[in-house]
Amino acid sequence: MRLSVDGARQWELLRAVKELFCSCLACYNYPVDQADSLQQSRYRTFFQSDMRTILQHIQADSEIPDQSFERCIRSLDELLQAFEDIVDDGILLGDPQKVEISKIPKAQYAKLDVVKYELFGSKGHKSAITYLDPYIRLHGSKDYKSMIGAIKIFENDMKEVYKYSSGPEHESPHADFKKATGKKPISQLPGLDAMGEPAHPVRDMVQKLHGSLIRLLGCYSSTHKARLHLPPRDEVNSATPGAGINVDIYFSTCTNPSGWHGAKCTVQSCYPGGCNQSQPETRNLCRAISRSQMRKKQLHLLSIGERLHDLPNHRERLDTSQFPSKSLRELLDEGHFSHFGKHKVSLKERRILAVILAHLMLELCDGPWIRETWDASNIYFLCRTSNPYVINLRQPYVDSSLTSLQRPPTPDDSEPSDIERFHKYPLILDFARLLVEIQLGETIQPTEDDCPPGTETPDTAFFMIDRIFHDISDDIYEDYRSAIDACLECDQFLPEAGSFDHPQFRDLVYQNIVAPLEQELLKGFNITVPELSTLQFEDGRSSQGSISGSIYTPDSRSKHNSSSRSTPQPASFEYTEVNSTRKEYPVVNGRNGISQVRVDTISSCVSSSVEIYPPESFKIAIICPMAVELAPILAVLDTEYEGISFATQRNNYTLGRIGNHNVVVTVMPGIGNDRAAAVATQLINDFKSLKFGLLVGIGGGIPDLPQYDIRLGDVVVSKPTTTFGGAVQFDRGKTHPDNRFERTGHLNKPSWFLMSNLEKLIARHSIEPSKVSDYLAEMTRKRDVMIQKGYAHPGEEHDVLYEHDYRHKSHTGDCKDCDQSKKVERAPRESRDPVVHYGTIGSANTVLKDGDTREQLKKDLGIICVDMEAAGIIDDLPCLIIRGICDYADSHKAKKWQPYAAATAAAFAKEFLSIVPPDFSVNV
Repeated sequence: MRLSVDGARQWELLRAVKELFCSCLACYNYPVDQADSLQQSRYRTFFQSDMRTILQHIQADSEIPDQSFERCIRSLDELLQAFEDIVDDGILLGDPQKVEISKIPKAQYAKLDVVKYELFGSKGHKSAITYLDPYIRLHGSKDYKSMIGAIKIFENDMKEVYKYSSGPEHESPHADFKKATGKKPISQLPGLDAMGEPAHPVRDMVQKLHGSLIRLLGCYSSTHKARLHLPPRDEVNSATPGAGINVDIYFSTCTNPSGWHGAKCTVQSCYPGGCNQSQPETRNLCRAISRSQMRKKQLHLLSIGERLHDLPNHRERLDTSQFPSKSLRELLDEGHFSHFGKHKVSLKERRILAVILAHLMLELCDGPWIRETWDASNIYFLCRTSNPYVINLRQPYVDSSLTSLQRPPTPDDSEPSDIERFHKYPLILDFARLLVEIQLGETIQPTEDDCPPGTETPDTAFFMIDRIFHDISDDIYEDYRSAIDACLECDQFLPEAGSFDHPQFRDLVYQNIVAPLEQELLKGFNITVPELSTLQFEDGRSSQGSISGSIYTPDSRSKHNSSSRSTPQPASFEYTEVNSTRKEYPVVNGRNGISQVRVDTISSCVSSSVEIYPPESFKIAIICPMAVELAPILAVLDTEYEGISFATQRNNYTLGRIGNHNVVVTVMPGIGNDRAAAVATQLINDFKSLKFGLLVGIGGGIPDLPQYDIRLGDVVVSKPTTTFGGAVQFDRGKTHPDNRFERTGHLNKPSWFLMSNLEKLIARHSIEPSKVSDYLAEMTRKRDVMIQKGYAHPGEEHDVLYEHDYRHKSHTGDCKDCDQSKKVERAPRESRDPVVHYGTIGSANTVLKDGDTREQLKKDLGIICVDMEAAGIIDDLPCLIIRGICDYADSHKAKKWQPYAAATAAAFAKEFLSIVPPDFSVNV
């Protein structure tokens, strides 16, 4: 059965749906909720991208078995119903104001039938879209997320349905590679237009440029090299006369092979007889370079097809202070990409560099610029001779030898060198190595695990990369990990024989390797590929030569998003100094920062422009009362971001990431519920998207044997009981004439969302050990100084619980003078691992140091821990209270256990956040 015949109605409706939602609709520019702006923007972009590729797995004219056809129709019906639901009912009456007409009987897909009629009728596409636009109900992030989910389910079903189909036009996923190109008319070849020219000629243009450069080298020196920067860009329409791209090139000079001369080159497409030949063709490139060098002018070239023209009237003054002299290999070996130390290349810069290199792979690999191999030694960055410690990471140059395309024959040419290789695509394997090295932050080398000494083979690199990738894969985000995995397993989706010269081969590489990198850049930093050439610098200057200008607008975004791989016209980034005194707050998506790395001349470390996140991207707050409690929280941060300036700076914030969550951390100026309330109020004003908070610190434990065998270093977490919502303020109330104290008021409960995640963690602890001890060990292992500061376990001999009515006998902090017979005997534990207890935490504005009062509170209120901040926060911000036990709230109270108790609380906070879904959007 065929979908185009036996399911013709559904197939036509799906085509109409794709036509509609791939158009520029008003709903794509619908004003977003400020609290959900980033999320909504991302979902909208994903939805538009999915709509462009919604038909890619369908072979409508292919024969499929009856059972597969039924599955296809069932899945298609579910998807069409989802689209039917986001079209207003008013479309049936032609009135956008009448959105509910439930009394009118409606046939299945009645609204989509109207969409198809309008789009495929006689109105014309533009008029049809104008008519249909008001009826589309697709605004909030929930709408987009729901549709993305429906599309993904549909695409997965189509992959399975057409997995083994054998239709006349789709013998196999890679059928075009297995057919000789001469068997088809030239107009039907993939990637070629009716005249036989490449439909996407950027790759062809830069290859012809390389050939022209070699042909015009007058000295024919074998030492000539060129370093090319090709920014991500829009594909060029070869049918447009004069259409072209701008690239930056640095040439090695004849007089000084170690010297470099810069050039701007405009590369234009060309048809036979359609070239602009008004400028004389350059006859000797070496002479042109020498003349420009003597005049200290930048060479300006125009490449049209196979011809190269020198434009002397367009030359600008040459900036001799910089040239691409610093290789990526040097940066890796010198530790600039290391994850350790305060100064490091940020995650955002690593991801941006990965995307740029991925596009260079698509355009240059298997061509004269990148032939048989490429690695970190072939990638260079601009570096000023006057200040070699500032490097622009977003402008990589590919080093290439300007020699003939034909290499001398070798004895091995009779037998293909890669016929026995485990990995068939060396250039893709080289890119996998680049991704791993950028992630790891250092050059990787083979070990005996990859091959015995002295027995290296072409497959050694594969086994080395595969081994290291699996070692670090748990620390890599999903999309980046997916790209590396696709590089290593590319034989699963690429044909047995193919190269980047074939457009369909590049499309497969793009879909499986490049697209995931772009997705992570978008999801993690809200940056699309077109925006890589339009980012502004710190001083407000735009990218030099940018066609689209320095201002990014919604209109330009919708234009760029009209193609799944659209990128703007190229722009060479102009170097600028870092402005350390930023006066204006960065834009929401953090695109104001210059993409450069500053190398400290003393420490030889790198300080990059760290990720800038807007307040709207933080949903979780962590509040610490004192510095001793703040330190371990800073230690468990996986990444620390650059700070944000506010008009009124009252709280001090540290921004970072724990696991999959951005968190804002603040410390109170002093202890007490009143100060806690003031800090929470300012925090909520500064970060309006906060969903919940964690109050993390130390507290006094109230053991209640045998149910609550609380020890020093244990963790107590607030959890509602039948009496209280997890916390109670026990010093709030009124005193009667008979000196009787009556407690008044109550505190809010933690939200359902917090409690459901807490219950999940409690359940996990019932089947597997807590990770608190692991995080504690990691904390002290990475930071030895914390052991010296007391953040290690003080020893069980220092954990002594005295009877509640026995008073401390010394003016010092130790209990050496106390009567040891008054100790409460408790069974020794099998390990030092902290135990987590859940119950009611009592809060007050005074320090509790009395055993009798402690026991009375336990009896009256059932509390198992006391602190001085919970009551000031929990009513203003949905909050979970996490306390590490540092004393027993009696006269024997001391500070010895405070650092370790604070560390255990911080470790539990990190474990709790690992349970919280990374993309939660509920109102908690």
